[in-house]
Amino acid sequence: MAEDAGVRYARPPVEAHTRSEIAHRGMILRATVGSTAHGLHLAGTDDRDEMGICIEPPEKVLGLHGFEHWVHRTAEERARARGQQVGAGNTPRSEAGDLDLVVYSLRKYARLAAAGNPTVLILLFATPLFATAIGRRLQASADMFASRQAGHRYQGYLRAQREKLLGLRGQIRVTRRDLIEQYGFDTKFAMHALRLGYQGVEYLRTGRLTLPMAEPARSHCFAVRQGGYRLPEVVKAIEEQEQALVAAIAASPLPEHPAQERIDRFLVSAYLDAWSER
Repeated sequence: MAEDAGVRYARPPVEAHTRSEIAHRGMILRATVGSTAHGLHLAGTDDRDEMGICIEPPEKVLGLHGFEHWVHRTAEERARARGQQVGAGNTPRSEAGDLDLVVYSLRKYARLAAAGNPTVLILLFATPLFATAIGRRLQASADMFASRQAGHRYQGYLRAQREKLLGLRGQIRVTRRDLIEQYGFDTKFAMHALRLGYQGVEYLRTGRLTLPMAEPARSHCFAVRQGGYRLPEVVKAIEEQEQALVAAIAASPLPEHPAQERIDRFLVSAYLDAWSER
């Protein structure tokens, strides 16, 4: 995708601003996330997970009806084309090559990143598929979001996934029956739980994430995905990473909270710069 020096909007009537149009016209950053970004994908079997950030037009910030995010899934498009109902708990599984894309407004993305959300933090360190000057500035300013607060989010996510893996909290969405039948548990789900532990420790120590994952963590996670470990061994490894994460939070050089005033200044500057290009 080509780079653009800024975000430009035409001036269609408000009702013409569909969520898709807002996401595409205002895009400042887009990158591959998920297994591919981590270096944990299996060629020919995985879908394409992408995440983006857009700057919405003024009326969606100052008006009555805001914009927070837009989701596009080719699996849902295919299901609708076949006359199948989508939604209300009926979510078709993505197949190899399918695109799962979520685009956040910059304001919502910043709130999630400042809270230390492990999923959205990935975008700050991923290689862009598309980036404007504002998008590049955002990635260059990733340190303003870094804090020990993120460690507690990683810890919460990791604990929840371990408990789901053991059947102690809700249920894993049973969409990978082939893995369960072959290995006795969802090895891809287990891999991502272990990955969270490794990445949480790295983030608490450095305020950054290495993508793809560095060795030997990447190979360990990949071996879990390929069924190289029994479930008790995987659970033990996840618990060890939980303990390492607790220690990393206590010893982290990161500030207790993100640089909120700096984030606010960035948001004001980014929105004004983008709107001035209209």
